[in-house]
Amino acid sequence: MAYLDKLECTFSYTIYDVIFSAQSQYVTLASQCSQPNQEKQMELLKPTSVQISAIQDYREKNRGSAFFNHLSAISESIPALGWVCVVSENQIILR
Repeated sequence: MAYLDKLECTFSYTIYDVIFSAQSQYVTLASQCSQPNQEKQMELLKPTSVQISAIQDYREKNRGSAFFNHLSAISESIPALGWVCVVSENQIILR
């Protein structure tokens, strides 16, 4: 992080803290409960979804940044957190 600060990268690291915390809470809950209905699942995934959107919006607002390629890599890879929606894979991984 100090290296990126020297490069004057302005991306907010708190977004990562929030999104990975939300992901961790969802995975913990999923390992302890049966699968909820689709409406409840969308509600539970909302914190993750909001942060994914925030990351993608940040990239779009900073197209002129010297770090745009880095922001693009992050914003294009972060939706991979949606792996929790793949039912068959989740059951194998969480058990």
